[in-house]
Amino acid sequence: MHQILLYLLRCSKALVPEEEIANMLQWEELEWQKYAEECKGMIVTNPGTKPSSVRIDQLDREQFNPDVITFPIIVHFGIRPAQLSYAGDPQYQKLWKSYVKLRHLLANSPKVKQTDKQKLAQREEALQKIRQKNTMRREVTVELSSQGFWKTGIRSDVCQHAMMLPVLTHHIRYHQCLMHLDKLIGYTFQDRCLLQLAMTHPSHHLNFGMNPDHARNSLSNCGIRQPKYGDRKVHHMHMRKKGINTLINIMSRLGQDDPTPSRINHNERLEFLGDAVVEFLTSVHLYYLFPSLEEGGLATYRTAIVQNQHLAMLAKKLELDRFMLYAHGPDLCRESDLRHAMANCFEALIGAVYLEGSLEEAKQLFGRLLFNDPVFISIHLIFLSYTSLQKILYQLDLREVWLNYPLHPLQLQEPNTDRQLIETSPVLQKLTEFEDAIGVIFTHVRLLARAFTLRTVGFNHLTLGHNQRMEFLGDSIMQLVATEYLFIHFPDHHEGHLTVSLY
Repeated sequence: MHQILLYLLRCSKALVPEEEIANMLQWEELEWQKYAEECKGMIVTNPGTKPSSVRIDQLDREQFNPDVITFPIIVHFGIRPAQLSYAGDPQYQKLWKSYVKLRHLLANSPKVKQTDKQKLAQREEALQKIRQKNTMRREVTVELSSQGFWKTGIRSDVCQHAMMLPVLTHHIRYHQCLMHLDKLIGYTFQDRCLLQLAMTHPSHHLNFGMNPDHARNSLSNCGIRQPKYGDRKVHHMHMRKKGINTLINIMSRLGQDDPTPSRINHNERLEFLGDAVVEFLTSVHLYYLFPSLEEGGLATYRTAIVQNQHLAMLAKKLELDRFMLYAHGPDLCRESDLRHAMANCFEALIGAVYLEGSLEEAKQLFGRLLFNDPVFISIHLIFLSYTSLQKILYQLDLREVWLNYPLHPLQLQEPNTDRQLIETSPVLQKLTEFEDAIGVIFTHVRLLARAFTLRTVGFNHLTLGHNQRMEFLGDSIMQLVATEYLFIHFPDHHEGHLTVSLY
């Protein structure tokens, strides 16, 4: 570290010393060009001015008055922010939209009138005039006197890398915080990026850990003049876009043969998967816990469990609002919007646990959150009254019932198998042909018989009911299977595209 400080001290000298300026102005052109090239790309600073530091792109020594010694001029080629240039001007945007619309109409018109061509030319000319205004141009040439500027010994590449330090620091700190989330959910993610993705709201963008405008200004003033990172289209390729043409383009793409990771960097896809997992788990448990409840009652109970208000409460138990990554703007200022985002984040977390772990891991997590988890109870146990302790013990009993649900009534009657009934039942004998056709042999063949029993048949001792409840369960199973397939094999589809494909 001391070597770096010594280097900075050695380099800290005036860009153009006042005692040597007269001599420097007398240099030969070749000697001056050599010095200017050495300074090109260097960061110089003038404390107390705004901006205090700037990158030298050119150093000129023009003397307009031979009787007055003038300090050389620092030339800096900057870029005006888009909001202050023609790209952010409302008049330009309105004119550009009308120009694009007219150009599209003329391109698809079988016969173009001369007046329409003139209108298009006039709008193009008006756009060009706005672009050429000095107050609207993005590229700006700044000229500063070199008087008072000091060398730093630092060049633009160092500044470019230094601006990544806040991002790196934020990344390390955030993943340290996620270790606490691992303890809360009782599961440790091996793929840490998957957990971060589950916590990333669609509004989130990297902001360098500070005001984005400050970061952009620093990069413009001190960073590399024209950095090249490859094709810029890559940054926008996987962002959500509107329009019927985009929808048709995405929906016409074929799925990948092998499971393919997605480059969409927010949690909407995981939320889509997690929603199906939560609905499946809820349907299965309700189906077994309430064997005499009809389909309508099961659907009512399921709606109460999977609705956003309830999922937001479960997310609050995990303190997901402290781990969510989202933009600080007007979108999530209202409590209702934030709770909705927390519910979506919870579904994304369940989807991530299911994706990396298993359905059993997702089931255990969901069950612990529905009813008080011993992990949370042990933290607050010493502060609880006797009445509160009774309620918690009751909650623990409910959790055990939820996680260890009983078998189906047909399975309880014959715990091992009921295939011995095939010999005496013509209905079950016919179903053996169906088993051969689908390649699945049922341990409890009466379950298969119930799946074919319509409501109009009425109650009978063979199936103990009709197939409406099984339809309720099968709907959730089919939705989960289809959702997982779409999620894995269509990596470019956003949540809306996946929903359209599903239904």
